Amino acid sequence: METTAAGRHRWLNALLNGISLFGYAFGAWELIVLNSRGLEVRPDTQAYLRAGHALLSGAPVYLGQIGDPLAFNYAPPWALLFASLTLLPPTVAQFILMSANAAALRYVAGSWRRVGYCLLFPLTGLFLASGNIDLIIAAAIVAAWQGAVWPLALVGLAKLAPFLGLPLRRWREAIITVAIAAVVTLPWWHLWPEWVVYLSRQPISIRNGVAIAWWMRLPLALLLLAFVRRPWASALAVVVAMPSLYAWTTMEGLAVLRIWWDGRVAQTAAAGSADLPRGHTWRLTNRLDVR
Repeated sequence: METTAAGRHRWLNALLNGISLFGYAFGAWELIVLNSRGLEVRPDTQAYLRAGHALLSGAPVYLGQIGDPLAFNYAPPWALLFASLTLLPPTVAQFILMSANAAALRYVAGSWRRVGYCLLFPLTGLFLASGNIDLIIAAAIVAAWQGAVWPLALVGLAKLAPFLGLPLRRWREAIITVAIAAVVTLPWWHLWPEWVVYLSRQPISIRNGVAIAWWMRLPLALLLLAFVRRPWASALAVVVAMPSLYAWTTMEGLAVLRIWWDGRVAQTAAAGSADLPRGHTWRLTNRLDVR
């Protein structure tokens, strides 16, 4: 029986590895097709660099409306960050953002095998080429529930909704992070009221999002926080409350899946370890974390 079980395990492991490798091949094909004429600077990256150049030159950073091709929607600390990228060639800046997204995907997935699974979803490869930060937001949500809150506070300054994914007991760390970010931008303090005014004049429905306006989705997000009270529900609340709910928002959904899976593993480990000596608990947890 043990030999049969071991054989089945090897076959299952080989199958899962094959599926993952197919995902890598599919993702690589997408990236090659998208950059067949060389590494292109995508619209999101162009918007970030436009804001960075504007900050350095003294031109207006916040122009137009959310959804416009070169509109910049994030708080001043992000404008300062992207200003540093303008010191590099645009293609290098694009590569850095793509690499950051790839690192975020690995973190959210939790293993290289799972990265391959994620790449089977067609939008994942497309997103990696985009330069947007939704995967970084997903990674920040996962990190917040693993003990590091400051990344979530920073991405909250980008799209606001990520603040809903904050573990309530860690609110002090988030406030400290936001305060430090504000102090760093003091030489450009005028950008803060300009950002607030920019957000206040936005239309109720954002043009590149779903038809349901964010203010109609926000009560659902708050209900998830108030009544479900699970880490995965906090992550889902972030997705639901995103100002612009569109294709790239599915990347934050990976954080929901990861946190839900970690919760299942922890529950199973706790239930299985009840009858085990304390020294054996880590072994059970390690076996259940399938990679």
